[in-house]
Amino acid sequence: MAIDSVNNNRTATVTGAALAVGAGAGAAYGWSSAKILEGNTPKDSFVRTLDKSNIAQKKRALVDEQKVLAKIQETGSLENASDDIKAKLQKAAGGKSKLDTAKADQIKELAKGLVLSDDAKKAELKKLDDSSISVLQKKLAKLKDVPEKATVEDLKKIVRNNHELFGLKKPEKGSIDDAVKEFVKNKELADLKSEVSAVLTREKNRLTGQIAARKGVVKRLFTSVYDVSANKMKELPKDAKDTVKTAFKTMKNAVRNFKTASAAKWAAVGAGVVGLTSFATAKLMGRPVVIEKECDCPDCED
Repeated sequence: MAIDSVNNNRTATVTGAALAVGAGAGAAYGWSSAKILEGNTPKDSFVRTLDKSNIAQKKRALVDEQKVLAKIQETGSLENASDDIKAKLQKAAGGKSKLDTAKADQIKELAKGLVLSDDAKKAELKKLDDSSISVLQKKLAKLKDVPEKATVEDLKKIVRNNHELFGLKKPEKGSIDDAVKEFVKNKELADLKSEVSAVLTREKNRLTGQIAARKGVVKRLFTSVYDVSANKMKELPKDAKDTVKTAFKTMKNAVRNFKTASAAKWAAVGAGVVGLTSFATAKLMGRPVVIEKECDCPDCED
């Protein structure tokens, strides 16, 4: 039994080492092979990654801006206010007065109107998340076509699962099912089927348009910072404004995240393939190990 234990330990050691080597090799391959271009345009997978990076940046900017506005509301000082925040305060003032001559109390009042409540801030952050290409594509994928031979029950299920699209809300007394029953009440199957199909088609077209618009925004960001012909980042201008610097930072984060995801995927593949092969090899090639030193453990007493 002790011999089996030694063989098992040796197998585990060999396999563990192989897993590490395989993961490292896979990660290196995944990092180097993660190409962001497909011809002269960015890959769809990278567009989604860049979109996520862009939204993450916008969420950070919103949180940071709210912190500064809250401080301005408290102090009435514009000492740490960016040009963008000053522009928003100026707009809030209706352009009738200059901020540099405004009194502290006036500035506090302007900032107060721009500070969001916790619920409003969460809603804005969620709105940013929901505007991502990935989320929009998932919503689009969930919208199934109405079956050709759909029954009333089939249509009720579709309406229930997409009740917001049909303007249905849970009543004060009862459940959303009650609202669905009322919606389909006294409607002929053909008419109901046509109505449900029209609503789903309209939503599909809306989501498709949103996805196309988001991709357009992201691709414009991409071309503003990336030289496709040279297949590398453009040089950041020395006199670049904050918006330009942010665009470059967003792109760099996206490239890193894209390559990291690829490295992680290939690390798992490399570890699995090399580890499995090494495990089989260790088992096939393993021979009983002769233990020259006497072992006094209970398993060896026989």
